[in-house]
Amino acid sequence: MTKYILVFLLLVVSAISHTQNPNDLFKQANEAYLEKSYNQAVELYESIYDQGLKSPELFLNMGNAHYQNAHYAKAILAYERGLKLSPNDHGILENLEIANNQLDSEIIEVPPFILVRWW
Repeated sequence: MTKYILVFLLLVVSAISHTQNPNDLFKQANEAYLEKSYNQAVELYESIYDQGLKSPELFLNMGNAHYQNAHYAKAILAYERGLKLSPNDHGILENLEIANNQLDSEIIEVPPFILVRWW
């Protein structure tokens, strides 16, 4: 029985040691972004988010990394999440507008229904 308890405790300790401090992850993600390793930065930002942590800065940086990868929809989603936490953040608002301008928004007019045209 004590063997099982010891194994369980070792597993718990190893699991805890593998989860990194969110502040360290944030610093690593920012460094990756500055080194133009945008995929790595996105992964690190998302790992912070997966831990249940949220902040306007996290979503701004995550959106910027997605934007640099030309994943505009994901960037917009990140900016929108940041705006929910900080609705008047001018940095997020400006980046959201820039990302929205990158999307193709060609509106195609739908022709009138055939019976309306016939009538």
